[in-house]
Amino acid sequence: MAQGIEVALGGPNVVFAQRFGTTDGGGGGVRANSIGILSQWRSTFLAAWVVITAAIPVMGGGAAQLPTTVVDFFQPGTQPDLSGGKDFDPIITSSSCSHCHDLPEPVEVPIYNRWAGSMMANSARDPLFFACLAIANQDAPGSGEMCLRCHAPGAWLAGRSNPPVPPANALELAYEDRDGINCNFCHRMVDPVYLGGISPRRDEPILQALSDAGLLPMQPGGAKYVIDPRDARRGPFDDVPKNLHGVEIVPSPFHLKSELCGTCHEVSNPALVKKQDGSYGPDTFNMPHPTQNPYEMFPHDRTYSEWANSQYATVGVDHGGVFGGNHPTGIMRSCQDCHMPLVETFGCAFQFEPFFMRPDVPSHDFNGGNTWVQNIIAMLYPDDVSVRYLEESAERARIMLSKAATMVVSRDGCDIVVKIENQNGHKLPTG
Repeated sequence: MAQGIEVALGGPNVVFAQRFGTTDGGGGGVRANSIGILSQWRSTFLAAWVVITAAIPVMGGGAAQLPTTVVDFFQPGTQPDLSGGKDFDPIITSSSCSHCHDLPEPVEVPIYNRWAGSMMANSARDPLFFACLAIANQDAPGSGEMCLRCHAPGAWLAGRSNPPVPPANALELAYEDRDGINCNFCHRMVDPVYLGGISPRRDEPILQALSDAGLLPMQPGGAKYVIDPRDARRGPFDDVPKNLHGVEIVPSPFHLKSELCGTCHEVSNPALVKKQDGSYGPDTFNMPHPTQNPYEMFPHDRTYSEWANSQYATVGVDHGGVFGGNHPTGIMRSCQDCHMPLVETFGCAFQFEPFFMRPDVPSHDFNGGNTWVQNIIAMLYPDDVSVRYLEESAERARIMLSKAATMVVSRDGCDIVVKIENQNGHKLPTG
């Protein structure tokens, strides 16, 4: 009897269906032929590997290695501070924020505790990242510079990412470089596109200085971030009743935009240049990418582009409250709408006047599809992390994954048709 399974996978709001049929004369039941899907994925990875290795000279011992340096992976944006803190206030650690924003109960302030369990907070503790970092530096010396720029921005901005001998890295526990993508870093990010009457006025000289130096990023991605050189607290609210931070609070529309997330969630390899025939290969070694256009570099992750080309980025998608928490309309548009669901609560531990409960506190969940690495991080760094926060983060990720796709099963004659439709603003999986 002919039997089969049709699997539908796709990007944002798109169902890609393929029917996999098998013939089982012995009536052994339905068998899902997953080889087709796995072969497609395998072919993609093999194609990427061929592109990368095609022009690579073979070194002694049979190891293929590109003759790259950190210069090949140079990107515009804010550069490492060489003034010893004179021209750039160092990124402070998250412990400075936990005093006021870490309150898991009785009325949760879902900021520090949620962030601390996320992969954002643990981007520089992730053992899989360090394994990939070692391999990257081994195969293309200096490439880890690009990785650390995103995973350990505090270290990178302080000039501690460029080791003397790859594949080592220069992270130093003494500097708490494993704090990852932390509070101070994100809340000092500046929109590289200045909009008169909308952008904070203090952004104009920051962007002008980068433009004069030829360092102003033109597109999101590649960790080409712009960071306020002076410590400040940038965020979406302009009605904070009392400033207890000791530095200026700067209302920032940028912190509500997907472009902020696209700064890191759009990755290209600048050492590989797009050729006229559409292929990719090295250009001139020990030189930055000739155009710095990420779409003329070898694509690595395209999560931001996937969103930008989806219905979410235009009119938005109403999931009936499945995502977004206490969102006022329920229409999901930005990355923040889904990954930082709104909660009715206080914004800090001071739950008394003049502070007030608000309906739109962004929960700093940053959940994605990772439910396993949190447990490994808890085992590797028991004195450095909160096991409770990591476990709670993994559980939130499981819940999010359970909502990430819908499955419809139907019967077409002797075929069982299974359709899986992506409910995300990007591919599933992505990144």
